[in-house]
Amino acid sequence: MISDFLHSLQARGYAAATVEAHRRWLSHFESHCTLPMSKLKPNHLTAYHQTLTWEPGARGKMYSENSVNQAVGVVKAYFRWCVEQGQLKENPAEHLVTRRPPPLEQVVLTPAQARALLALPNIESPIGLRNRAILGLYVEQGASAGSVSRLNLTDFQSDTGALLLRERKRRIVCLGTGLQADLERYLRFGRAGVAKPGEDAFFVTQRGARMGVANALDILKLHCRRAGVPKPTLRR
Repeated sequence: MISDFLHSLQARGYAAATVEAHRRWLSHFESHCTLPMSKLKPNHLTAYHQTLTWEPGARGKMYSENSVNQAVGVVKAYFRWCVEQGQLKENPAEHLVTRRPPPLEQVVLTPAQARALLALPNIESPIGLRNRAILGLYVEQGASAGSVSRLNLTDFQSDTGALLLRERKRRIVCLGTGLQADLERYLRFGRAGVAKPGEDAFFVTQRGARMGVANALDILKLHCRRAGVPKPTLRR
């Protein structure tokens, strides 16, 4: 039944990563609830929910509230599908509820912290010019690491100082004069001669290819650690 459910998700256009997450949580559920599906009662689902909340996972760490919510959502969706398919008369997981986790505290750098962070890169080198521009996007615009990685040459308009950032929602931002100058200096003296021919990525690695999300985020973590400042909260 689980494989049929996963196939139905694929047929409805769910992303491969989402289908895989459903598979993992349903496998986890099966390992904890070994009764036949027809024998499952609401109290069995309650016990499973409590296990997720109170007991550590396979790696010895407690599940985050987001992980618990995801697991419960997957299980509820599966049993709801089973009812729709006529395999069950009632959904034994219908009573389970998820709690919205409290919002994370937003970290905003003070002007002094921002200056200390931006002063670190060596702007006499191509990598330093690149890192200075990336840090500026983090500090001034709160840009996500993903949007930094996805940034293309055509997303920057030097004549107007506008920049297109692709996050959960696309947004066009107006850059401050200092950040605009950093981006232009990077393009002229940092990226030129490093990027591979035909590469349309704005930020590139030392090998001239598009910078990945993990690399873009590591730049922020490394410089924050060296500057002794907290990592600012970024958009998603």
